[in-house]
Amino acid sequence: MKDLNKRILVFIAVVVGCGWFGKIIDLLLVGQPQGQSLGSLIWLVVPCITAVLLAVVHKSEYKTLGLKPNFKGNAKWYAVSFLIFPGIAILTISIAMITNTIDFTQFELQGFVTTILTWFIYNFFRTILEEIAWRGFLQERLILLKVNDWMVYFIVSLVWTLWHIPYYLFFYEGNAFELVLSSFVLLFSWSILYAEIYRISRTIWPCVLLHATSNAIQYTMLEHYLVMDEKMKIILSPTISLVACSISIMVGLYIRKYRLSRNVAS
Repeated sequence: MKDLNKRILVFIAVVVGCGWFGKIIDLLLVGQPQGQSLGSLIWLVVPCITAVLLAVVHKSEYKTLGLKPNFKGNAKWYAVSFLIFPGIAILTISIAMITNTIDFTQFELQGFVTTILTWFIYNFFRTILEEIAWRGFLQERLILLKVNDWMVYFIVSLVWTLWHIPYYLFFYEGNAFELVLSSFVLLFSWSILYAEIYRISRTIWPCVLLHATSNAIQYTMLEHYLVMDEKMKIILSPTISLVACSISIMVGLYIRKYRLSRNVAS
């Protein structure tokens, strides 16, 4: 157990520091493009690489990265993972329509569908890297240590947030201050849902679907096909609003209740 604790601490230290190290690399190099620099690549891939290396060094842990798809008996969890964020988007957009707080004047179906599919494919491969790190390595090791469920949610979301901070500050063009302040609440709500989907299915792949669909919807909304009233975004945005976070938490806790009632081994 001491060795496992050390591996978790090493992982957290590397993950929290890699984005800052990436920024230092960018400062040493000339002409690095915003958002696509070597530093941003370091920030993105280092958590996954660290997780895999730590698992390979301890060969008995390699099979506990959640890479096996476990399709048998998990069809409903794959379906839930694929449909939950589109469902939240339909609900929040419908409420925005009823309250007349969304503008469809720039909506164009073909462009919208092409954009969301493109973002989904891009994020599917990108989020594999994240889910190996957060669920396959960090969460799984916390489970092996028999950490309390709520502490698992908290630790994973805290490390996830600390990893995002240099991204918001250095590699993203949005309002970094607002993103840093809101990210822990968002990622904590997601961590409950993602954690329980992982624990009930024992594989990262439904979480990859969750992550890819949520990011695809979020990035598509930034393309202004649908323009929501700024004052209502915090309440009704399809992925990062109070409504979306609340539903994520409720679904996650329902799956937890189901898992515990079925005594699912995890």
